[in-house]
Amino acid sequence: KCGIHWDADLKQVHDGRPERLRREVDESLQRLNTDRVELLYLHAPDPKTPVEESAGELLRIMQSGKARSIGVSNFTLQQLQAFHAVC
Repeated sequence: KCGIHWDADLKQVHDGRPERLRREVDESLQRLNTDRVELLYLHAPDPKTPVEESAGELLRIMQSGKARSIGVSNFTLQQLQAFHAVC
C-alpha cells in the first residue's frame, strides 16, 4: 500500500502526491530487500491531490519496474474512472 501514513499526532493522513508515493515505494523496497513488488496500490484517494496526478506517478513506478501491477482501494466510481483514464 502507499498514500497513507500517520502524523505526529497519530492522525491518519492520505497523501497521494507523486513525490510522497515515490518515497514510500523506495522505502518499502528497501525494507523488503527487493527491487520490485508484485502489487502496489493506492490505499485511498488524497483529497488534496488530483487522482490523475497520483495515477500518473503509479504508472511511472510500474513502468520503471518497481511494481508489476498497480491498483487502488476506497475509491468512488468517478475516482476510479479518472484513475483508469490515466493508466
